[in-house]
Amino acid sequence: MLNKLIKIGFSENEALIYKILIDSGQSKASLIIKKTGLHRNVVYTTLDKLIFRKYVIKVIKNKVSFFQITNPGIILEENSKKFDIAKEIVPDIIRLSNQKPGQITVYEGRIAMKNYILDSIKRQPENTTLSYAFEAGNLWHNLLDGEFDTWNNLRIKKGIKLKAILTGNNEFKIKYKSLFEYKMINADLEISANFNIWGDSKPKFL
Repeated sequence: MLNKLIKIGFSENEALIYKILIDSGQSKASLIIKKTGLHRNVVYTTLDKLIFRKYVIKVIKNKVSFFQITNPGIILEENSKKFDIAKEIVPDIIRLSNQKPGQITVYEGRIAMKNYILDSIKRQPENTTLSYAFEAGNLWHNLLDGEFDTWNNLRIKKGIKLKAILTGNNEFKIKYKSLFEYKMINADLEISANFNIWGDSKPKFL
């Protein structure tokens, strides 16, 4: 549970103390200090943060302070608010970033490039055109790591046309099935890269 709490925004100390309060119920700070092994100042500071976030409340009994968790539903509420805010600002980020001069993004490793290719076809508007030159033979299909059909079927479903310039030794043109136009260059070339135009992106695979 500690790792999951950290993933949703708790610090390590917050997660540790919150978990102790879950397990022990209403507790004095001295018990929390004993179970965590943290310095008392760290415990009190962390409790104050949890109280501020409304995850924990302090109850006074006979002039002694006890701490307990509040309704856990607050965690869902807070993260839901963060998600709503993210949905609002992401379009603004995309809009503002598109106003800047073109930028180069480097994707290293087969998994990163495969994810880029699959994400790109998902984002590509329907009934548009993708263009590329000099398909790098096995390189392209190896990058997709067995998911070429997934990529190609989604392309066809969205009505996305491919236009390509291929070398005479290209053996993959038959796999595109439909919505595919190409011109052949009758040259025995060793191609190790290709150039693409995908909407506003111009990826090059090396």
